[in-house]
Amino acid sequence: MVFAILIAPAFIVTAARVRHPLAWAWALGVALNALAVAASYQFDLPTGFTVVFVNAAAALTAGIAAAFRQTRPDVVR
Repeated sequence: MVFAILIAPAFIVTAARVRHPLAWAWALGVALNALAVAASYQFDLPTGFTVVFVNAAAALTAGIAAAFRQTRPDVVR
């Protein structure tokens, strides 16, 4: 659980290549974990599992998006 909380926001922000990555990682970490706890409460799920799942799903989505963005040379940024 600690690994997901620490690594996922940093990975997402690194993959997104934003300015001020530390501030964005903090904000994203708070938002993801608040979302996970709210979903855990709403759907009566174990909190630890939900936190890990939400963080891992967000990191996986960001990784896939970053890989897709790098393989599309025809798209102008």
